[in-house]
Amino acid sequence: DIVRSALVSITHETVILHRALGDLCLRGWSSAGTPIFRTMLDLTVSMLAIGHSSCSPIAAFRYSHACYRSETRRDDKPKESRAGARDFLMARISMLPQEFQSAAKEVLNEKDGAYWFQPEFKRPTEIVEKFGNDQFQWLYKTFSSAAHGGFFGLRYFRDDPFGLNINPRLPMGRAAAKLMLHSSRLLVDIVMLRDSYERLGYKEKESLILSYFDKVTLPTG
Repeated sequence: DIVRSALVSITHETVILHRALGDLCLRGWSSAGTPIFRTMLDLTVSMLAIGHSSCSPIAAFRYSHACYRSETRRDDKPKESRAGARDFLMARISMLPQEFQSAAKEVLNEKDGAYWFQPEFKRPTEIVEKFGNDQFQWLYKTFSSAAHGGFFGLRYFRDDPFGLNINPRLPMGRAAAKLMLHSSRLLVDIVMLRDSYERLGYKEKESLILSYFDKVTLPTG
């Protein structure tokens, strides 16, 4: 099940980033965790793109194999390396159900774009605006600047946004706690999106899980 494989991969990477971000916050480096949080948002975009695609198996194939497709076209790579990438792709296509193999072969002939989900979706903001809720849209817009070294984005989760101090902020303050809270909530959203495909049984517990966020008390310092 290539869709499940892609969703498992996205969830796996999100958990790793969530734990890394938490470690940074606890050690006093909350502002350095902001680009990591933005990457978690991008993983959510990928999951939304797969889940809302007109053909989720082909979208999952694009997600997992776009880099191999690019490898087959790199003139700076030896011919043997490009052929090996092509053989790998054909082997992976042969593992798909028969009804998806022709469409997957067509993917190999698509132009390489800036984003793996092209040409079905043009850009991440299209996916965010179509399928993301209001909170997710705000988060993605706010932390886009952090991914590109923006002044505001990298300082948003710093207790003193305008202070210059290269030392860790210990003990952990309110800004770091907010970042950990946002990260935890985003991880829950990722799991719920995956559950909508796999029917893991988490959806029935969603309201109970989300109720814990209403009980969180952030530090005042």
